[in-house]
Amino acid sequence: MNKGERGDVNPADGPAPFWDDAPASTSETGLASPASVSLGILPAAAVDEARPQAPLEGNNAASAVGQEPRVGQAIEEDDRGTLSDHMESEMDDEESSTVLGVLILALFGLVWIGATQAVTVLMVGELMVQHETRNWQETSGLMQESWVTEQEDCSDEGCSTEYCVNVRYTYGYGNLISGDQLSTMEDCYSALGLAERMVERYPAGADVSVYHHPDDMYNSILEPGLALRYMWMLLFLVPFQLVSVGILYLFGSSVKQAVQQANPRP
Repeated sequence: MNKGERGDVNPADGPAPFWDDAPASTSETGLASPASVSLGILPAAAVDEARPQAPLEGNNAASAVGQEPRVGQAIEEDDRGTLSDHMESEMDDEESSTVLGVLILALFGLVWIGATQAVTVLMVGELMVQHETRNWQETSGLMQESWVTEQEDCSDEGCSTEYCVNVRYTYGYGNLISGDQLSTMEDCYSALGLAERMVERYPAGADVSVYHHPDDMYNSILEPGLALRYMWMLLFLVPFQLVSVGILYLFGSSVKQAVQQANPRP
């Protein structure tokens, strides 16, 4: 059996190793030169964000330092300007409210005080006329009749009834002159009992004293001077006068406050 049949493998018969196939670079001296090494560019290292940056130098540092305060200062100035505008707006609203309140109070006070004073003048005038009758001349007379009448007065708040005293009498020159005034005032009462008691004082057929004007014999009354029953008119006016005084005080205070707001002290 030959060699091929026994299956003996001769290393020389197989393919050559890969290092035998590579061409050898040799120099003139016959030595192999080392393979060339390729130098690649390595990637830049990551910058650590937490690492403090180097301070700026020269003009750049000065400009950076100069910019930050200007930004903060601008914000602060804007805040101050906004606050100032807000305060001025509130002051303007407060002044407007004060002026409006003064105008409303003045209008209400004008109506209230005007009406109160008009009624006061009317009532005081009637009282003065009645007060002057204390000096009228007295003469004898005869009572003809007396009675009570009802007067109903209605308004938006409702209706009220007054009871008025009516009289008729004669006097002078054989009782030929007639008169029909109890006084120069309107003798009306809110209670029927008060009017009836007054009528009882002057029954029909009774002799009475009649008082006439010194210069006018035909102008006569039965009740001269200011009787106590007329004083209620003055008491009736007291609350209205007190309210008028209060309105004047509030108006003066409001005007003073408005002037102080318009011209604040430095």
